Amino acid sequence: MPTPDATRRGRAPDPLPLQELVDAADALLEHQPDGAILRVTGDPPKLETLPLGGCHPLDVLLGLTAPTSWSGIGLHTRGRGYDVDDPRNGPPLTRRTSFADEVRAAVPVSVTLLIDRTGRGDGVLRDGSTVRRLPGLPEGAVGDSCRRALGLPTAAPPDSTVRLWLHVWLDRVVEAAGSTRRRSRVSWDTVARLHPTGKGLPAAPTAPEVQEATREWADAWPWSRLRLDPECVDHGRPPLERAVTHWMDDGMFARWVLGEMIDVRLLAQSAARLLDDHVLAQLATSFALCGFPLPTEEVRP
Repeated sequence: MPTPDATRRGRAPDPLPLQELVDAADALLEHQPDGAILRVTGDPPKLETLPLGGCHPLDVLLGLTAPTSWSGIGLHTRGRGYDVDDPRNGPPLTRRTSFADEVRAAVPVSVTLLIDRTGRGDGVLRDGSTVRRLPGLPEGAVGDSCRRALGLPTAAPPDSTVRLWLHVWLDRVVEAAGSTRRRSRVSWDTVARLHPTGKGLPAAPTAPEVQEATREWADAWPWSRLRLDPECVDHGRPPLERAVTHWMDDGMFARWVLGEMIDVRLLAQSAARLLDDHVLAQLATSFALCGFPLPTEEVRP
């Protein structure tokens, strides 16, 4: 007579009672000072907690391959947050409060989430005595890491790497322009040479020529190739280890790299302040032709 494990072998995994398990973990860890990795094993499912001991969840999750005995994985973590629907908590570019004021205004919150091997997820956000269900599947680097730990795919990446290369270019332009005392010293030719394909561009290239070069560069370096050679992305941050990027899929890698970049609105604000009108217009036109308008008007001083 076959054992239960043998009977189950080769079948699709059964879905877990995620809401019940998440609620149990939230109640169990409500008063614990540190976060924890959650795992579900056994049949019937048994919830276990692995204390983080002060580590960031990603220090544990990145590169983790969950044993086949784990039918679900997740975490409980603590932090501070804002109510984004509160008009007093405006976007970073318009806030007038200091960092200390923001820390005092933020309220303690905790998040508990779980994902099972079918790809389903559930989670709750605790704000004091209020517990709210998270809408949809958990997202972000933590959600992606939980999926990859279970060998599941994450959401697809952007269709191309055009946005990435434009972002890298803008970052370089702002850094170069900020190192000069007079913005008139930063010519359009200088700006164009900072493009990832700058050495291959003609002298004083037109915006359409920049667009074409950007498209060709993106075609040559899709997410799948970059993920296997992460050192090629010069975004001012240490590259991930190749073992980790190979463990990621293209979607997670793309979101990770783009998330490491400085907010494009902040870069656009700096570019508008540092570049003269002609150079800024050429830069903005190049971005627009590539399908990513530079938000210069909303931040122009």
